[in-house]
Amino acid sequence: MTSKQEAIISGEQIKNMLLGAYKSFEKNYQYINDLNVFPVPDGDTGTNMMHTMAAVAKWGLWQPAVRSWGRAVIPA
Repeated sequence: MTSKQEAIISGEQIKNMLLGAYKSFEKNYQYINDLNVFPVPDGDTGTNMMHTMAAVAKWGLWQPAVRSWGRAVIPA
């Protein structure tokens, strides 16, 4: 018998997760840059990830529907 676990999260929680991810990348992108050695040691992976998350965070903040995203069911 298999057991299915799910968690219900709100639109507000999704928004907070995206903003939290952006803030974490903003704080630690240089650390990720310093780790970047494969496949091309160009040292900008953290910067690129931070800019991607910044775009996601800005999009989320300006979407009037963010607060009404409702609930998402995700695997726990």
